[in-house]
Amino acid sequence: MTSKPMPEAALARHLAQTPRPSTWREFLEPFLAGLDSPTGDRIMMLMEESRGAWAVLLAQQPGTALFVGNAVSGTVPALAILGWQVTVADPSPERCAFAERRDNEYAPGKVSWVHAAHDQLPFAPKSFDLVVREDAADGLDLARAPSLEKLKSLSRGAQVHLADNRWAYKRATGERGRFRRHSPLSFLRQALFPAPGLHTLAGHRRHLDPELQTRTFALYPDGREFSHVVNLDGRFPRLTVGPRERANLPKVLARKIGLFPLLTPSFALINEAGGATFSARLLAFLAEKIGEEAGQLDQLIATRSNCAMLMTAPKGVHMEEEHAPISGSWVIHIPLSPGKHRVLSQHVQFMRRAAKEFPQLKAPDVLFEGTFEGVYLCVARRIGGWTATHATDDAGQMAALAIDLGRLLSELVVRPAQAFSTEDFERLLGQRFERVAQKCKRRRTAARVHAATDSLREALVGAQLPLMFHHADLRAKHLIIDDQGKVRATLDFGSAEPEFLPLVDLLHHLGHQRKQKQQCSAQQAWKELHNPATRSGHEQQALEEQAQTLNIETHIVEAMLAAYPLFVAGMAEANWDWSRPEWIHREFGW
Repeated sequence: MTSKPMPEAALARHLAQTPRPSTWREFLEPFLAGLDSPTGDRIMMLMEESRGAWAVLLAQQPGTALFVGNAVSGTVPALAILGWQVTVADPSPERCAFAERRDNEYAPGKVSWVHAAHDQLPFAPKSFDLVVREDAADGLDLARAPSLEKLKSLSRGAQVHLADNRWAYKRATGERGRFRRHSPLSFLRQALFPAPGLHTLAGHRRHLDPELQTRTFALYPDGREFSHVVNLDGRFPRLTVGPRERANLPKVLARKIGLFPLLTPSFALINEAGGATFSARLLAFLAEKIGEEAGQLDQLIATRSNCAMLMTAPKGVHMEEEHAPISGSWVIHIPLSPGKHRVLSQHVQFMRRAAKEFPQLKAPDVLFEGTFEGVYLCVARRIGGWTATHATDDAGQMAALAIDLGRLLSELVVRPAQAFSTEDFERLLGQRFERVAQKCKRRRTAARVHAATDSLREALVGAQLPLMFHHADLRAKHLIIDDQGKVRATLDFGSAEPEFLPLVDLLHHLGHQRKQKQQCSAQQAWKELHNPATRSGHEQQALEEQAQTLNIETHIVEAMLAAYPLFVAGMAEANWDWSRPEWIHREFGW
């Protein structure tokens, strides 16, 4: 089976045209801008380093690793950052040369590339401590890929197979957050006449070394875009099943009768001798450093921002039901890219500042920041309860949250109101909005960005405005709430800024909540929030209360609502490792 093709011809042209000394970002962004949106989206998804989050479950100590798959995969730099010396085997010289530009910058001296023709691997038996074959990637011909039996002979330690399930009930489409569920007919066709590389869990296990232990995990919801690594042999790490998921009765029933391992779309099979895994060694290390007994690894999340997030809980404790801090309950962030390392350092800095200067935000306590076995990580106290994401369908809770959050944010003043100067505008807004315009693929989009920037400048310069401590990403998943919708904790300060405009955090929360509640586009959510006629009562109240508290005139509120796409795009550009050329057009229609 060959999955959706990689644009090797476009890769070759770009490699020939781009000066060698350019940085990875300078090299990558023009290439993405030259692709159609579906192809660009698939490549960006493939490059996400969070694809390697499963590697924290390996018992094999980092050494030499062979990666067989698409060289562009983010799994490669993730393994290197976790300490492995990686050799990449890919039959495409274009993909190898493309990935070389990234890996030499992200993990200098840690990765080498061999464009070996399919199963003709030029390695002696027992050459590697770890051998990985990753099937869920564009451009791979699984009918001609090296067999697991062949790869078994190359390993002197561990073997990992990242594989697809012939009984999968859905697949990632390649567009962020979009999945295609099989019709009954297509499901039966796939199950009864599987393409090469598709097997059941038992079928995949048969190809691994029977002398070694095989631990199996689901990469859920799909190996191309997964958020959870879920143990299929035991209870932990587990899959989050919140109130919204519980409303899906077929899904709940299927899990209760044990169909999850049968139907889950993708697997990670780890075949190795026993021993303490990296995560187990890490928990023992942290118990000594933090001075409390470690809980068990409750959940393992592969975040969209490219880190492995390990969440612990004491045995028998369901953290979603707890409201008081509990010893041994931690959230461990391990960055899998250099950019995420920088963001996590900022996250720790601002979390500590918030705890000291703005206790009303209820930021988690930082418990540790440092390295373990050469890998940087940070640890914070895990706060019990549900994030606001799981209460999205409860209109009463969401209304209460909007009001409570608006009042809380009004207290975060770091510079009292004064005339907002031209210099203030350029420092806080103008430079970042110009970057958004420069990175747009479409001229029409850039023109809209410039026009909106000019309108906002005209409205804000000279107005009396305070500056606020700015979280910058107050989506529902970063807020833990109580049963009445009140804020119990604020999470994830990786995008925070020491000062910014008022109202923006509230606008971002309201816009994202409307998008999530209605399952609509960002453009529709923004237009409905911008229009007073379609604004809900609690949205209007939250905006009015914050404006009144901070003495912000109504026309300023409306000008900022009109510029909402600028604020979202500006925040994204300030934190992304690279620009997504079609993003603002796709999200907001500009």
